[in-house]
This record gives sequence, structure tokens and C-alpha cells, in this order.
Amino acid sequence: MRTQARRKYSKGFLLSEQELRRIHDVADQQMKRVLNDQYETAYEVRYKNGAIAEPKKLDEIFEQENWGSALILLVSLSFRDNATNPKTKITVTFAATDDDIDNPPPISYEVEGEDRDWVFVASSQLSERISRVERFTLLKIPGRLFSLTLMTLFLLTMILSISFVRDPT
Repeated sequence: MRTQARRKYSKGFLLSEQELRRIHDVADQQMKRVLNDQYETAYEVRYKNGAIAEPKKLDEIFEQENWGSALILLVSLSFRDNATNPKTKITVTFAATDDDIDNPPPISYEVEGEDRDWVFVASSQLSERISRVERFTLLKIPGRLFSLTLMTLFLLTMILSISFVRDPT
């Protein structure tokens, strides 16, 4: 029976090399449990300048520049069986967010497989590992709207504080 587990996180994240390697290892170990070594791994990296790279190894991601126009906006790890229409796969995506509505969620994963128990175990292990990198954001408001809201609150506070000051004479 084909089973699927998907999760999208609305919180931001702080992803270190060590944590990305651990998440990669969790997905890799789960694929080995069900397919031995009969699966393929693919990576995708998207940059601020619009470039898209498909490194062959995880280490190639860490060797890339990550600032200015070469700022990494998205990293995706995909593990799938070798079939044309894969029945077993794990995909984990980390994406930087900005004001664009079409952006993917900051963190998401998808686990598909024929074994319901395997899907449950793999998704729970990924959730546990991802919970270590997710970070709470104060307001989920696009950048410009956040700035405008902050400025309005500041001005209201100033006006109220000035109105309560009494004339010393």
C-alpha cells in the first residue's frame, strides 16, 4: 500500500553544516533500510542571482560561496529508487523566504513508500532532526510590511509619550 507523509514548517531555521549532514544521514539510512544501495541521491541549490546548481555530492554544497549574489536561497535533498516512476522517495527542502508569495515554505519534507511503517519511522526521524534547526520568528510578516508596522508603532509611542508630558509652568 502506497503511503505518503508530508510536512511543511512555517518557522524559520538556522542550518549549520553539521545539522544538514545529520539530516542527510537520517534520510540516507532510511533509504538503505528499504532499498539497500539501490537508490539515487540528487541535490539542488538555488542562488540569489537566479542560478541553479545540481551538485553530485553533499560536500560540493559546502564548498560553494554563500554571500552577495551567490547567496544560497534553497537547498533540496532528494533520495529515490532507481525506477522511472519512483515508489520510494524522501525529499527535504530548506528555503530562505522573502516578500515573494510564490516562495516555498522555509522547511518541508516528503516521504513516500510502499511500507507504511517505514514511512512513519522515516518521517518521525526527519521531524525530530528538523526540530533542532527550526527557529521561532517573532512575526510572519513580509519585510516591507514589518518595517511599516514597526515604524507606525514607534510613531504612536512617541505621540502618546509627548501628549502625556505636562507643561512645567
